[in-house]
Amino acid sequence: MKWNLLIGLVILASCCFAPADASAARPKRVQATTPDSEYRNKPIAIDSTVWYCAYDGKQAISCRLGDPGEPTKLIQEQIDPRLPALAHGIRNNPGQLAGKTVSIPLHTVPFDFDMVGQLAEAVMCGNHNTCAVIFARNVAALAPLVRSFEHQRLARRDGSAVGPLAAAN
Repeated sequence: MKWNLLIGLVILASCCFAPADASAARPKRVQATTPDSEYRNKPIAIDSTVWYCAYDGKQAISCRLGDPGEPTKLIQEQIDPRLPALAHGIRNNPGQLAGKTVSIPLHTVPFDFDMVGQLAEAVMCGNHNTCAVIFARNVAALAPLVRSFEHQRLARRDGSAVGPLAAAN
């Protein structure tokens, strides 16, 4: 009987000190904020192999060959023979992929597009300075970057490097 009385007093006391608004008693939820990160396209040498890549909205990065580059400047890279032929073609013979789309699967919806751009660059170019990626978060954002690059490339074919695409990025 004493225990019932004690439990009743504890319940009564907790009700007296409970907040008037029931929503205030609920634990606060923390909402993750998505970083406003964008991939910064790098300056591109005119004779480089150039890939145009964008997130396709379906958990993949889609890349198309923009310019195969100078064949004499391509570096034949030793790639693990267990990898598919596509991996060898991307690095060693990009011209064979002209007009085709290369899809890089993602395992989740991306929120940090700087890292997504770095992934596209790593897959398509590795660490070769004779290869470059122009990346954007979607195809609509990619179009002005490609237009800017192509305009600069055609206008300065005699120069050694194209600007960093910062104006359109």
